[in-house]
Amino acid sequence: GRNGGGPAGRGRLRVRLHLATDPAALLGAGVAALTARSAALNAIDIGEPSLEDVFIELTGREPR
Repeated sequence: GRNGGGPAGRGRLRVRLHLATDPAALLGAGVAALTARSAALNAIDIGEPSLEDVFIELTGREPR
């Protein structure tokens, strides 16, 4: 692209959600919100949080 980012990276956003309840119950609403904003959903991964996820949640920063 013109601004240094390639076309594949333009407009991409990675979102990580940490849910206390069943993620499948909330997935439909999340997809509907993205679709309403003309966003394309590329992938969904559902899993348990890692130690890195917990560290970032508690400290607000990436580990060194």
